[in-house]
Amino acid sequence: MSGEQDSAYEREVENANEADLSEVENKGVVTVIREDDGSLIADNEGNAIVMVIPALVPHGDGVWEKCFKLFLRETKDICGSGYRVLYVHSAFSSPVWMAWWLIRMRGRLSRMHKKNLKAVTIVHPSLSVRVICVALSAVLRESFWRKLHYADRVEELWLDGVLSREVVTRVIPAGVAVFEEALVEENEMMRDEAISLGVPLERREQRDG
Repeated sequence: MSGEQDSAYEREVENANEADLSEVENKGVVTVIREDDGSLIADNEGNAIVMVIPALVPHGDGVWEKCFKLFLRETKDICGSGYRVLYVHSAFSSPVWMAWWLIRMRGRLSRMHKKNLKAVTIVHPSLSVRVICVALSAVLRESFWRKLHYADRVEELWLDGVLSREVVTRVIPAGVAVFEEALVEENEMMRDEAISLGVPLERREQRDG
């Protein structure tokens, strides 16, 4: 069975190499993080890093299949050893769809992809993402969940040693920082409102007046 899977994977890679993926490649949906000279940038454990940003996926028929082929093409040279997936969820509003797509695509990956995946870091995980991850715990092996990490703020990537601050600033799109600013502002407003609800009405009226 493994031989058949390997042959199927090789055909998938061949198709990916022959396909025109510029529609998603130019958007930066899937990127292996490298230095300017093309050499790989590793995390604190020496793993290569592939960054996936679903919010950049353009609208259109067949684009998600192209995203998968792009992932295959970009990772075929790094999946033979340890690698990390840096999943940037910022501003993506369809986590249920993404979970379904990932499960469906996972069956088409090579054994090396599954064996050598050392970590998955989700940047800006929404509540929906966390709930879906809990729900998927019944489907995926426990070993996978030991690899899963959340980063509620971009700065956690360099504080946790995933990437240096300089690299994060260079490779993470500016829109992610804008999203985070709005997220922080929204959380602060919710916090202030929660605090105000605990204040007696007359004191709230005095404060607001």
